Amino acid sequence: MLVGETETLGRGTSTEVYYYGTQLSIIILGSIPGMALICKVTLPIFYQLGIVSLNEYLQLRYGSQALRQLGTCLQLCYSTLYMGICMYAPSLALSAVTNLSTNTSMLLLASVTTFYITIGGVRAVVYTDVVQTVMMFTGVVVVTVMCCVDLGGLANLLAIADHGQRLQFFNMDPSPYVRHTFWSCFVLGFFLMIDYVGICQHTFQRFISVSKLRTSEGLGWFFLGGISVMWLLNFFAGLASYAIYSQCDPFTLGKINKPDQIFPYLVTDKFSFLPGLTGVFVSALYGGVLRLSVTNSSLSSSGSSAACLVWEDFLKHRPYFSRLTDRQATNVIKLLTVLTGLVALGSGVLMGGLGTIFLVAHTVLSVITGPRSGLFLSGILLPWVNAKGALVGFLVSILCSSWMVVGKFLWSAAPTMLPLSVYGCINTTSIINTTVTVFTSTTISNHTIFNATTTTPSSTTDYNDTNQITDSLFEYVDTTSSYLDESATTTTTSLYDVSYCYVGVGGLVLMMLVASIVSLVTGPTPPKDLEEGVVNPLCRRLYQRAWCYFHKSASCPWEEEEEEEEEEARDGEEGHVMMSDPADSSLHRPKV
Repeated sequence: MLVGETETLGRGTSTEVYYYGTQLSIIILGSIPGMALICKVTLPIFYQLGIVSLNEYLQLRYGSQALRQLGTCLQLCYSTLYMGICMYAPSLALSAVTNLSTNTSMLLLASVTTFYITIGGVRAVVYTDVVQTVMMFTGVVVVTVMCCVDLGGLANLLAIADHGQRLQFFNMDPSPYVRHTFWSCFVLGFFLMIDYVGICQHTFQRFISVSKLRTSEGLGWFFLGGISVMWLLNFFAGLASYAIYSQCDPFTLGKINKPDQIFPYLVTDKFSFLPGLTGVFVSALYGGVLRLSVTNSSLSSSGSSAACLVWEDFLKHRPYFSRLTDRQATNVIKLLTVLTGLVALGSGVLMGGLGTIFLVAHTVLSVITGPRSGLFLSGILLPWVNAKGALVGFLVSILCSSWMVVGKFLWSAAPTMLPLSVYGCINTTSIINTTVTVFTSTTISNHTIFNATTTTPSSTTDYNDTNQITDSLFEYVDTTSSYLDESATTTTTSLYDVSYCYVGVGGLVLMMLVASIVSLVTGPTPPKDLEEGVVNPLCRRLYQRAWCYFHKSASCPWEEEEEEEEEEARDGEEGHVMMSDPADSSLHRPKV
């Protein structure tokens, strides 16, 4: 679980720090209240119900088989899209360190992963889990430490990062249009915990595997600590990458095609003299993804893989499939696994052209995770929500989220990056007493925009292809001059320019709001119709009191039970006081 999440999203966080600074690290602070909500609200409900699949909760809470199947479809879509991102992430790294294209790398990874999860099953997880986890940590730590040594120490690294405006933590700008602020990153961290831990089938299986609820809660906090460490390592890796290339950015020069290739390029560019280091790094990438794929698609984990979900909820009870033997059923599941791998490969190719890994993961997946989280939290925290309200709220939320995400990729303005420089790439030994125009990339989109500043170069890096670099700089002038005036005059913002950090939580809030309104209009769920244990106890008691208040003629048996319990408690206290007070003379009066 830890390896899978941090591998795919960890690469993205280092890229975000390189181009947008460390403000993103505030997601760790936002994760703390998110984990508290999970341990005190959602996890006790799921754990005490004794369910195996989270989708069972939807049927227990709303009494609707359709909502349960809807939850299964959501899990299928989420798993397919997420596996596509998982394939795309290491394929970028492999294409950066080899001559393979990204699509070829994804095809290779899809083939290996599909074979691995189809044949290996749970034994593959057991035998490779520890090795791949160690490789994950080793790949990031070794490269980052070597960067610090190459720069002359941690103090120099931080000084360079600070000079390049990368050290940002408390940007308190309340505008929702700024990509990363303290508030947007805090909200994102809160939502990540709810989505990846609280309302996630894979993590839920780990939580229910222990014998006590308190132990399960401890696992949640342990997970938060582990993923926070990995996040911090990747944040620091992003700072180290920037410090190395602060005066000679490879993306600006066209040395890499995608921003997410910056860290793999660093490994091959600066540390290729160490035999095997590149292999360890790429193995760390692939190890984490292979483990994630096995965890999500193990044939022995009922309901955790897309193939098993299709079999259990859609095919198993059909007349034809119900007559199959166990061996034939296993073959069908293996075929479904192969089909899932092909669909995931297609989604990975599609997402490759949308932007950075972190942006795509938390924008595209938010279309599903926001409404899905709202569907579960409405059931737990809003006792009055009925099946009609939940269904309408979900449909409205997912339609609005889809519209928002499509609009962001088609019509939103390109995000503004922090300054990048190619100042140190020019060899002044061949350009003496010459004034050179240097361009700093400020945005990422389908094109790259450069701001021109006239300076006199003072090289710190020796390159042999000086003329080629100089020509490429002036080539950027000709190809981007039409964009300079446009970017200078474009100051308007639209709904599509809202930070991606708010997309998921926006879908969650919209789902709960619409579900509440529709339920109140169509008739809220009576307290007596709620199954025991499906709603948070505090929310249930408050709702019962509100129901009795607005329905004066309604009988409230729970109030009578509460009064009887209070009377028994008072009688017990009075009896205890009378028996324990020997000074009371009334207890020793003689009988007349």
